[in-house]
Amino acid sequence: NSSPSLLSGSSRNNNKKPTFALRVLVQERFAKIIAADIAGFQSHIEIKNNNTLSVTVNTMKETTDKWSIPKRARKAFRAAAFEVLFFVGEHGLVTRGANALFDDLSPFEFHGLFAPLLAAMGDADVMEQWLETTDVLADVDLSNEHQQQRTKVLALTKTIT
Repeated sequence: NSSPSLLSGSSRNNNKKPTFALRVLVQERFAKIIAADIAGFQSHIEIKNNNTLSVTVNTMKETTDKWSIPKRARKAFRAAAFEVLFFVGEHGLVTRGANALFDDLSPFEFHGLFAPLLAAMGDADVMEQWLETTDVLADVDLSNEHQQQRTKVLALTKTIT
């Protein structure tokens, strides 16, 4: 009988319920990924039939592969990314990074955007494994988030002028 992880909840039917701390860590990682690798990379926006807005983000598949997002959670990740883009605004995410989410949303709003994605991720073991798998990449890519945001702003400025 092994002792449970500090991040894992009680075990029931071999599915460990994620603790609040684990859910917060996963949400924070996803918020930073969306701000760093999704915001500012849309390549096409189209209005169809006067009531359907279609947004194409060329980096979406690359991002889900790069961050090893489980296949069962990829649709929920896409949905969360688009909701974040529309709810917070792409400009805020590009210029302020994940802080646009952390500073401008209430905890209830923040959780509401990411709850379906967390549910799609699965139990505590899956979340812990995903965090461990992406730790080194996060240390490299997300710690330089502000520099990446500045680079994207400069690139956007160049395409506009």
